[in-house]
Amino acid sequence: MWIWPWFVVIAARSGLDLFPEFAIPSTRLDEVVNHLDEAAEMLVALSALTYVLAKRRPV
Repeated sequence: MWIWPWFVVIAARSGLDLFPEFAIPSTRLDEVVNHLDEAAEMLVALSALTYVLAKRRPV
């Protein structure tokens, strides 16, 4: 259950990608959101690795 906050952070970060779809952002905000895409991919990969490592260990 300790991994759920990690997924909440990923979901919140990914929600920023929806903002430009519904509003016209400034150019600077659009650049920031685009640069954060790499960070979101890294968070997803790290959460998958953490989940696999957590399931490997007996409780």
